[in-house]
Amino acid sequence: MTQNSPPLVLPPGLARAIATLQDKDLHRLDDTVTRLHTVNGRLWDTEDRVRGALLSATQVADCKREIDQLNAERNTLAERADEVLSSLADAGRADAPLHTETLASVVDRLSVLTLRIWHSERAAARDELARRRVPALHGQREELCAALDALVSDVVAGRRRLPVPARFKLYGRDDAALRRSSRAGTCAGSSPSVG
Repeated sequence: MTQNSPPLVLPPGLARAIATLQDKDLHRLDDTVTRLHTVNGRLWDTEDRVRGALLSATQVADCKREIDQLNAERNTLAERADEVLSSLADAGRADAPLHTETLASVVDRLSVLTLRIWHSERAAARDELARRRVPALHGQREELCAALDALVSDVVAGRRRLPVPARFKLYGRDDAALRRSSRAGTCAGSSPSVG
């Protein structure tokens, strides 16, 4: 990951909620979220590298494979974080409205936004557009943190429930089977890394 990249700071409502977890779950979540943020940083750097104008086709393909591997790791870590975060939910309310994404999905978005702010702030000295984006990005972060805290409050109180965290991402696995399914007219051959 880029040297001196920013830490991921969780919003206060989420931090209070996870402080109630058992020590082993708290340590597992801390390790998983830290690794998720690190993977997001490595993914950012690799995506920047693949945009290099002087890369050979082999180097682009190598970067693409690395991006797929990092995305697979990212999704595994998000699922692992959701395993712990799901214990915050009040399981007694099956009739509560369903939220569209899991808590770890929002934390992942917060991680990426944190990196976007950090990179934009570094670019602001030499790029006018980046300089103008920085305040808007900070506003997005404030809104996302407030929304995450509200969601945590609703989930803990049983006013909202979360979807099943399994993402079922493939990232290049069993490409031959996907091509066969695609020829058979099913959606299984659709872009496996989207969504």
